[in-house]
Amino acid sequence: MRLWVFSLTAVFLCLFASSCAQRQEALTVQALGTVCTINAYSDGTKDLYAQLSACLENVEKTFSTTREDSELNKVNSCAGRNAVSVSPQLFYVLKSAKEYAALSDGLFDPTVGPLVTLWNIGSVQFRVPSEEEIEKAKQLVLWQELELDEKMLTVFLPHEGMRLDLGAIAKGYAADCLTEILKANNVSAAVINLGGNVCVYGTKAQGQAWTVGIKNPLLPHKEPLLVARLFPEQWGSEISVVTSGAYERFSHTEDNMLYHHIINAQTGYPSDPACLSATIICSSSMDADALSTIAFMYGSERFLKSVFAQKCEAVFVELDGSVTATKKLSTTISSYSDTQPVRISFK
Repeated sequence: MRLWVFSLTAVFLCLFASSCAQRQEALTVQALGTVCTINAYSDGTKDLYAQLSACLENVEKTFSTTREDSELNKVNSCAGRNAVSVSPQLFYVLKSAKEYAALSDGLFDPTVGPLVTLWNIGSVQFRVPSEEEIEKAKQLVLWQELELDEKMLTVFLPHEGMRLDLGAIAKGYAADCLTEILKANNVSAAVINLGGNVCVYGTKAQGQAWTVGIKNPLLPHKEPLLVARLFPEQWGSEISVVTSGAYERFSHTEDNMLYHHIINAQTGYPSDPACLSATIICSSSMDADALSTIAFMYGSERFLKSVFAQKCEAVFVELDGSVTATKKLSTTISSYSDTQPVRISFK
Protein backbone atom coordinates (compact mmCIF):
# COMPACT_ATOMS: atom_id res chain seq x y z
CA MET A 1 0.00 0.00 0.00
CA ARG A 2 1.47 3.34 -1.04
CA LEU A 3 1.45 6.03 1.62
CA TRP A 4 1.30 9.69 0.72
CA VAL A 5 4.34 11.57 1.97
CA PHE A 6 3.96 15.28 2.74
CA SER A 7 6.51 17.97 3.21
CA LEU A 8 6.19 20.01 6.40
CA THR A 9 3.67 22.49 5.04
CA ALA A 10 0.30 23.51 6.39
CA VAL A 11 -3.10 24.05 4.91
CA PHE A 12 -5.41 25.83 7.25
CA LEU A 13 -8.43 28.03 7.59
CA CYS A 14 -8.29 31.47 9.12
CA LEU A 15 -11.05 33.92 9.94
CA PHE A 16 -10.78 37.64 9.44
CA ALA A 17 -13.29 39.33 11.76
CA SER A 18 -13.87 43.06 11.64
CA SER A 19 -14.04 45.03 14.86
CA CYS A 20 -17.39 45.58 16.52
CA ALA A 21 -18.39 47.99 19.26
CA GLN A 22 -20.04 45.24 21.32
CA ARG A 23 -17.30 42.66 20.96
CA GLN A 24 -16.34 41.01 24.23
CA GLU A 25 -13.26 39.12 25.35
CA ALA A 26 -13.10 35.72 23.74
CA LEU A 27 -14.02 32.56 25.62
CA THR A 28 -11.27 30.00 25.22
CA VAL A 29 -11.75 26.39 26.36
CA GLN A 30 -9.74 23.22 25.80
CA ALA A 31 -12.14 20.51 24.60
CA LEU A 32 -12.31 17.67 22.08
CA GLY A 33 -8.54 17.63 21.78
CA THR A 34 -8.30 21.21 20.53
CA VAL A 35 -8.56 24.87 21.51
CA CYS A 36 -12.11 26.19 21.24
CA THR A 37 -12.63 29.95 20.95
CA ILE A 38 -15.93 31.83 20.91
CA ASN A 39 -16.40 35.56 20.37
CA ALA A 40 -19.92 36.83 21.06
CA TYR A 41 -20.96 40.26 19.83
CA SER A 42 -23.29 40.99 22.69
CA ASP A 43 -23.64 42.85 25.96
CA GLY A 44 -23.41 40.88 29.19
CA THR A 45 -21.49 37.76 28.17
CA LYS A 46 -20.69 36.38 31.63
CA ASP A 47 -23.75 34.13 31.92
CA LEU A 48 -23.66 33.36 28.21
CA TYR A 49 -20.07 32.19 28.37
CA ALA A 50 -20.89 30.05 31.41
CA GLN A 51 -23.57 28.29 29.33
CA LEU A 52 -21.20 27.86 26.39
CA SER A 53 -18.48 26.46 28.66
CA ALA A 54 -20.94 23.99 30.19
CA CYS A 55 -21.98 22.91 26.69
CA LEU A 56 -18.40 22.19 25.67
CA GLU A 57 -17.79 20.28 28.90
CA ASN A 58 -20.85 18.16 28.21
CA VAL A 59 -19.70 17.48 24.65
CA GLU A 60 -16.29 16.46 25.97
CA LYS A 61 -17.87 14.07 28.50
CA THR A 62 -20.01 12.57 25.76
CA PHE A 63 -17.68 12.18 22.77
CA SER A 64 -14.11 12.10 24.04
CA THR A 65 -12.01 9.06 23.18
CA THR A 66 -9.27 10.05 25.64
CA ARG A 67 -11.44 10.29 28.78
CA GLU A 68 -12.11 6.87 30.26
CA ASP A 69 -15.36 8.13 31.79
CA SER A 70 -16.82 9.51 28.55
CA GLU A 71 -20.12 8.15 27.33
CA LEU A 72 -18.53 7.05 24.07
CA ASN A 73 -15.87 5.05 25.88
CA LYS A 74 -18.52 3.37 28.02
CA VAL A 75 -19.97 2.01 24.79
CA ASN A 76 -16.50 0.97 23.61
CA SER A 77 -15.76 -0.83 26.88
CA CYS A 78 -18.87 -2.96 26.45
CA ALA A 79 -18.05 -4.08 22.90
CA GLY A 80 -18.89 -7.75 22.40
CA ARG A 81 -20.75 -7.95 25.71
CA ASN A 82 -23.91 -5.87 25.95
CA ALA A 83 -25.84 -2.92 24.60
CA VAL A 84 -25.46 0.43 26.38
CA SER A 85 -28.13 3.04 27.05
CA VAL A 86 -26.94 6.40 25.74
CA SER A 87 -28.02 10.02 25.71
CA PRO A 88 -30.16 11.38 22.86
CA GLN A 89 -27.18 13.51 21.83
CA LEU A 90 -24.81 10.58 21.37
CA PHE A 91 -27.48 8.52 19.66
CA TYR A 92 -28.25 11.34 17.21
CA VAL A 93 -24.61 11.79 16.21
CA LEU A 94 -24.06 8.04 15.86
CA LYS A 95 -27.16 7.73 13.71
CA SER A 96 -25.94 10.58 11.49
CA ALA A 97 -22.45 9.08 11.28
CA LYS A 98 -23.85 5.71 10.25
CA GLU A 99 -25.90 7.40 7.53
CA TYR A 100 -22.73 9.03 6.18
CA ALA A 101 -21.01 5.65 6.31
CA ALA A 102 -23.77 4.15 4.17
CA LEU A 103 -23.69 7.00 1.67
CA SER A 104 -19.89 6.79 1.34
CA ASP A 105 -19.81 2.98 1.15
CA GLY A 106 -17.88 2.88 4.40
CA LEU A 107 -15.14 5.34 3.50
CA PHE A 108 -16.45 7.44 6.39
CA ASP A 109 -16.86 4.98 9.26
CA PRO A 110 -17.71 5.69 12.92
CA THR A 111 -16.26 2.30 13.92
CA VAL A 112 -12.78 3.28 12.65
CA GLY A 113 -11.55 3.42 16.26
CA PRO A 114 -9.31 0.30 16.10
CA LEU A 115 -7.35 1.83 13.22
CA VAL A 116 -7.16 5.28 14.83
CA THR A 117 -5.84 3.69 18.02
CA LEU A 118 -3.38 1.51 16.11
CA TRP A 119 -1.86 4.36 14.11
CA ASN A 120 -1.90 6.76 17.08
CA ILE A 121 -1.13 9.71 14.79
CA GLY A 122 0.22 12.74 16.61
CA SER A 123 1.42 10.79 19.62
CA VAL A 124 5.03 10.68 20.79
CA GLN A 125 4.63 6.89 20.77
CA PHE A 126 3.83 6.89 17.04
CA ARG A 127 5.18 4.05 14.92
CA VAL A 128 4.16 2.69 11.54
CA PRO A 129 2.13 -0.49 12.18
CA SER A 130 2.77 -3.68 10.27
CA GLU A 131 0.49 -4.89 7.51
CA GLU A 132 -0.60 -7.75 9.76
CA GLU A 133 -1.62 -5.34 12.51
CA ILE A 134 -3.55 -3.19 10.05
CA GLU A 135 -5.40 -6.16 8.59
CA LYS A 136 -6.31 -7.36 12.08
CA ALA A 137 -7.65 -3.94 13.06
CA LYS A 138 -9.63 -3.67 9.80
CA GLN A 139 -11.58 -6.78 10.79
CA LEU A 140 -13.15 -4.72 13.58
CA VAL A 141 -14.10 -1.72 11.42
CA LEU A 142 -17.70 -2.70 10.71
CA TRP A 143 -20.14 0.18 10.46
CA GLN A 144 -22.84 -2.16 9.07
CA GLU A 145 -22.79 -4.13 12.34
CA LEU A 146 -23.15 -1.11 14.59
CA GLU A 147 -26.53 -1.70 16.25
CA LEU A 148 -28.63 1.36 17.08
CA ASP A 149 -31.98 0.85 18.80
CA GLU A 150 -33.85 4.13 18.44
CA LYS A 151 -36.79 3.05 20.57
CA MET A 152 -34.61 2.01 23.51
CA LEU A 153 -31.81 4.51 22.83
CA THR A 154 -29.16 1.81 23.06
CA VAL A 155 -25.94 1.17 21.17
CA PHE A 156 -24.29 -2.22 20.73
CA LEU A 157 -20.90 -3.11 19.28
CA PRO A 158 -21.25 -6.85 18.65
CA HIS A 159 -17.55 -7.78 18.53
CA GLU A 160 -14.98 -7.45 21.28
CA GLY A 161 -12.36 -4.91 20.24
CA MET A 162 -14.70 -2.79 18.15
CA ARG A 163 -14.29 0.89 18.95
CA LEU A 164 -16.23 4.01 18.02
CA ASP A 165 -14.43 7.21 17.05
CA LEU A 166 -16.45 10.32 16.14
CA GLY A 167 -13.52 12.66 15.61
CA ALA A 168 -14.71 13.48 12.09
CA ILE A 169 -18.14 14.71 13.18
CA ALA A 170 -18.25 15.56 16.91
CA LYS A 171 -16.68 19.03 16.67
CA GLY A 172 -19.28 19.98 14.10
CA TYR A 173 -22.05 18.79 16.37
CA ALA A 174 -20.55 20.83 19.20
CA ALA A 175 -20.58 23.98 17.07
CA ASP A 176 -24.24 23.41 16.23
CA CYS A 177 -25.06 23.05 19.95
CA LEU A 178 -23.20 26.27 20.73
CA THR A 179 -25.15 28.06 18.00
CA GLU A 180 -28.43 27.01 19.61
CA ILE A 181 -27.29 28.61 22.88
CA LEU A 182 -26.44 31.82 21.02
CA LYS A 183 -29.95 31.84 19.54
CA ALA A 184 -31.58 31.28 22.91
CA ASN A 185 -29.64 34.22 24.36
CA ASN A 186 -30.56 36.56 21.50
CA VAL A 187 -26.93 37.13 20.54
CA SER A 188 -26.71 39.35 17.48
CA ALA A 189 -23.52 37.87 16.06
CA ALA A 190 -20.75 35.46 17.05
CA VAL A 191 -17.72 33.59 15.77
CA ILE A 192 -17.08 30.00 16.89
CA ASN A 193 -13.74 28.39 16.14
CA LEU A 194 -13.29 24.82 17.32
CA GLY A 195 -9.77 24.03 16.23
CA GLY A 196 -10.39 25.21 12.67
CA ASN A 197 -14.07 24.28 12.49
CA VAL A 198 -15.44 27.78 11.99
CA CYS A 199 -19.06 28.79 12.43
CA VAL A 200 -20.28 32.38 12.07
CA TYR A 201 -23.67 33.29 13.44
CA GLY A 202 -25.94 36.28 12.97
CA THR A 203 -25.31 39.57 11.23
CA LYS A 204 -22.35 41.89 11.66
CA ALA A 205 -22.65 45.65 12.02
CA GLN A 206 -23.80 47.52 8.90
CA GLY A 207 -24.54 44.19 7.22
CA GLN A 208 -20.88 43.48 6.53
CA ALA A 209 -19.87 40.14 5.11
CA TRP A 210 -18.18 37.49 7.21
CA THR A 211 -14.78 37.11 5.57
CA VAL A 212 -12.97 33.77 5.63
CA GLY A 213 -9.50 33.15 4.20
CA ILE A 214 -8.13 29.81 3.01
CA LYS A 215 -4.36 29.70 3.10
CA ASN A 216 -2.10 28.36 0.40
CA PRO A 217 -0.82 24.89 1.42
CA LEU A 218 2.29 25.40 -0.69
CA LEU A 219 3.12 28.73 1.00
CA PRO A 220 1.55 28.38 4.43
CA HIS A 221 3.34 31.29 6.07
CA LYS A 222 2.45 33.78 3.36
CA GLU A 223 -0.80 35.51 2.54
CA PRO A 224 -4.03 33.49 2.11
CA LEU A 225 -4.70 31.83 -1.20
CA LEU A 226 -8.40 32.67 -1.28
CA VAL A 227 -10.90 34.89 0.44
CA ALA A 228 -14.62 34.12 0.80
CA ARG A 229 -17.11 36.88 1.57
CA LEU A 230 -20.25 35.44 3.09
CA PHE A 231 -23.32 37.66 3.41
CA PRO A 232 -26.06 36.43 5.77
CA GLU A 233 -28.80 37.54 3.37
CA GLN A 234 -27.40 35.07 0.84
CA TRP A 235 -26.19 32.30 3.13
CA GLY A 236 -28.48 32.61 6.14
CA SER A 237 -27.74 33.42 9.76
CA GLU A 238 -25.70 30.24 10.40
CA ILE A 239 -22.69 29.59 8.20
CA SER A 240 -20.19 26.82 8.86
CA VAL A 241 -16.84 26.58 7.11
CA VAL A 242 -14.82 23.45 7.78
CA THR A 243 -11.58 22.36 6.14
CA SER A 244 -9.95 18.92 6.12
CA GLY A 245 -6.36 18.39 5.13
CA ALA A 246 -3.24 16.48 6.02
CA TYR A 247 -1.87 19.46 7.96
CA GLU A 248 -4.27 19.07 10.90
CA ARG A 249 -2.46 16.28 12.73
CA PHE A 250 0.40 14.11 11.61
CA SER A 251 3.43 12.15 12.71
CA HIS A 252 6.73 11.56 11.00
CA THR A 253 9.34 8.84 11.10
CA GLU A 254 13.05 9.28 11.65
CA ASP A 255 13.56 9.58 7.88
CA ASN A 256 10.98 12.43 7.89
CA MET A 257 8.15 10.55 6.17
CA LEU A 258 4.85 12.07 7.27
CA TYR A 259 1.61 10.23 7.99
CA HIS A 260 -1.57 12.27 8.43
CA HIS A 261 -4.53 11.47 10.65
CA ILE A 262 -7.33 10.97 8.11
CA ILE A 263 -7.62 7.19 7.98
CA ASN A 264 -9.21 5.46 5.02
CA ALA A 265 -11.41 2.87 6.73
CA GLN A 266 -11.40 0.69 3.62
CA THR A 267 -7.61 0.40 3.23
CA GLY A 268 -6.61 0.85 6.87
CA TYR A 269 -3.97 3.44 5.95
CA PRO A 270 -3.87 7.24 6.01
CA SER A 271 -5.83 8.28 2.96
CA ASP A 272 -3.96 8.94 -0.26
CA PRO A 273 -5.34 12.44 -0.76
CA ALA A 274 -6.94 13.47 -4.01
CA CYS A 275 -6.40 17.12 -3.06
CA LEU A 276 -4.36 19.26 -0.67
CA SER A 277 -7.40 20.45 1.23
CA ALA A 278 -11.17 20.35 1.03
CA THR A 279 -13.35 23.11 2.48
CA ILE A 280 -17.09 22.73 2.98
CA ILE A 281 -19.55 25.60 3.42
CA CYS A 282 -23.09 24.91 4.64
CA SER A 283 -25.49 25.77 7.45
CA SER A 284 -24.90 22.70 9.62
CA SER A 285 -21.46 22.44 11.17
CA MET A 286 -21.95 18.73 11.84
CA ASP A 287 -22.63 18.11 8.18
CA ALA A 288 -19.70 20.31 7.16
CA ASP A 289 -17.40 18.36 9.50
CA ALA A 290 -18.32 14.96 8.07
CA LEU A 291 -18.48 16.19 4.48
CA SER A 292 -15.04 17.83 4.60
CA THR A 293 -13.49 14.49 5.58
CA ILE A 294 -15.31 12.69 2.78
CA ALA A 295 -14.43 15.45 0.30
CA PHE A 296 -10.73 15.24 1.19
CA MET A 297 -10.71 11.50 0.50
CA TYR A 298 -12.94 11.73 -2.59
CA GLY A 299 -11.28 14.68 -4.32
CA SER A 300 -13.15 17.28 -6.35
CA GLU A 301 -14.10 15.20 -9.38
CA ARG A 302 -15.69 12.35 -7.44
CA PHE A 303 -17.22 14.56 -4.74
CA LEU A 304 -18.92 16.99 -7.12
CA LYS A 305 -20.58 14.07 -8.92
CA SER A 306 -21.78 12.48 -5.68
CA VAL A 307 -24.95 12.91 -3.64
CA PHE A 308 -22.92 14.89 -1.11
CA ALA A 309 -22.55 17.84 -3.48
CA GLN A 310 -26.28 18.52 -3.07
CA LYS A 311 -25.79 19.20 0.64
CA CYS A 312 -23.14 21.93 0.53
CA GLU A 313 -20.76 24.18 -1.33
CA ALA A 314 -17.13 23.10 -1.62
CA VAL A 315 -13.65 24.45 -2.34
CA PHE A 316 -10.75 22.16 -3.21
CA VAL A 317 -7.09 23.12 -3.32
CA GLU A 318 -5.88 20.61 -5.88
CA LEU A 319 -2.57 18.74 -5.82
CA ASP A 320 -1.17 21.11 -8.46
CA GLY A 321 -2.12 24.20 -6.42
CA SER A 322 -5.09 25.19 -8.56
CA VAL A 323 -8.58 25.55 -7.06
CA THR A 324 -11.89 23.90 -7.88
CA ALA A 325 -15.11 25.24 -6.36
CA THR A 326 -18.84 24.82 -6.77
CA LYS A 327 -20.66 27.26 -9.06
CA LYS A 328 -22.58 29.04 -6.30
CA LEU A 329 -19.26 30.28 -4.94
CA SER A 330 -18.39 32.16 -8.15
CA THR A 331 -19.51 35.45 -6.59
CA THR A 332 -18.27 34.53 -3.10
CA ILE A 333 -14.64 33.42 -3.35
CA SER A 334 -11.75 35.08 -5.11
CA SER A 335 -7.99 35.19 -5.04
CA TYR A 336 -6.58 37.03 -2.07
CA SER A 337 -3.77 38.43 -4.20
CA ASP A 338 -4.54 40.80 -7.06
CA THR A 339 -1.03 40.52 -8.45
CA GLN A 340 -0.77 36.71 -8.39
CA PRO A 341 -4.34 35.42 -8.79
CA VAL A 342 -4.93 31.71 -8.42
CA ARG A 343 -6.72 29.81 -11.15
CA ILE A 344 -10.23 28.89 -9.95
CA SER A 345 -12.49 26.51 -11.85
CA PHE A 346 -16.18 26.70 -10.91
CA LYS A 347 -18.07 23.47 -11.57
